[in-house]
Amino acid sequence: MIANDGRFSSHKINLHSNSDKVSPMQHGPTTGKSFPDVAFYNNAMFITGVGNVLDEIWRYNFTSGWKQCGSLVHGRRFHCSEFVGDTLYICGGSSGKIPGAMNHVEAYNAVTEKSIALGQLITGSDWASCVAYKGSIYVFGGFDKGCRPLNCVQVFDPVEKTCTLLSTPLPRPVAHMRALSWNAYAILLDSNTCFVFDFDSGTWEERKEFKADAETANFGMVHDNGRIFIIDGSPTSGSTSRCQSRDHIKYIKASSICNDATPTWRPYGRLPKSFDIVAVFMMSLVT
Repeated sequence: MIANDGRFSSHKINLHSNSDKVSPMQHGPTTGKSFPDVAFYNNAMFITGVGNVLDEIWRYNFTSGWKQCGSLVHGRRFHCSEFVGDTLYICGGSSGKIPGAMNHVEAYNAVTEKSIALGQLITGSDWASCVAYKGSIYVFGGFDKGCRPLNCVQVFDPVEKTCTLLSTPLPRPVAHMRALSWNAYAILLDSNTCFVFDFDSGTWEERKEFKADAETANFGMVHDNGRIFIIDGSPTSGSTSRCQSRDHIKYIKASSICNDATPTWRPYGRLPKSFDIVAVFMMSLVT
């Protein structure tokens, strides 16, 4: 878990333990400004969009710790990213210098540690979420250049370097949702609702009873062995929100959400204190 408590700090949450569930790790690598994104490949975490100009890429694993491993073509924040094979696709976001959402898509190769400009989204978006399915990147919602929430689903094909709009948009415009894939479904959550997208049928279901029920948007979500974990967060520094800081960790079976079963969230543990959670990733302790 990468948290922002004035600087980037890291904490390990053991998802297979009955004791000592949360412990601190080596602090983050470099200057953190705003929100970067995190993706996972080959038992390593890749964080993109950090540093003074938001273009640094860093890798972390339990063996070697943190290492800078490249840079973005376009520095950005509030973007989303996902691996397909050994290539990380970085979509949208916004520049620290130019206001408004970006439509740039670039590809970072985790083996060569090189980034290239690859293509463009149809609509620039920041605070979007994305997942990969059958080689394509599905980009859900986000804010457009006028800071208006989007209901579109943009599908980027890395092979053809083209972007198309899904014929079935989100049930309504949204931004800053957490997204992950499970089997042939995409699951999107925020503190207000839950959306389930069936890739094969191309249909959406809204299931508000499975909402994250977090006090703020700054929570983390991760999938492990058929379970979805929610790690609650605190209001953003300087926020006027009246939300109370929270430190709870809970989980539910992914199948319960996709099959519309009884929404039974189970408590798992607590953080040592409440954080603005920037990103959560899942790694094995065995490398």
